[in-house]
Amino acid sequence: MTTKTTIDEMPIEQLHKNAARALELIAEIEGLLPGLVLFTVDDRSHSDGRIRNEGEAVALRAVLATIEHDPAAFRVLADKDNGRDPKKLESDLLRARLERRSVLATVTDKVAPLAQKLEDTVLAQGELCKPVLSAAYQIAKPLADYDATIRTKLQPALDYYSGMGRKAAASRAAAADAAKPK
Repeated sequence: MTTKTTIDEMPIEQLHKNAARALELIAEIEGLLPGLVLFTVDDRSHSDGRIRNEGEAVALRAVLATIEHDPAAFRVLADKDNGRDPKKLESDLLRARLERRSVLATVTDKVAPLAQKLEDTVLAQGELCKPVLSAAYQIAKPLADYDATIRTKLQPALDYYSGMGRKAAASRAAAADAAKPK
């Protein structure tokens, strides 16, 4: 019985190959599902399109069946369905959209947990290296004042972290200025 090698056990070259293949598969998935929408964070949080669960989807299908039973009673909504005919509530269009949503939700149900695992694994890998490297930076920083080779090797880190410090100081100064009475 063979066991799969985890990302922590596989050679880094293999991880590069696997990640490249995963990116190819993601591109293939995007090609299979053209026209996917990307909301802003604000649009997503305020969307009226959130259907809570399959129970709500069933309820909405019942509403749709009611519309189809007596379309004239719902004519007042004709220009609200973003359809082709502003004088008719297009139940066939609403049904197709509800079905598309259901089909895509099955994909989302698999992809969202995978995306979360990837994000958490990125964080976990960072947890395993950043604290030690941050401590090493604190040791190397004063050494760079006395050793040109260390300074040269450390220069990208010195530039990055000093830039963050300047940005933070500028932000604090701007906040202090904004807080001053005028």
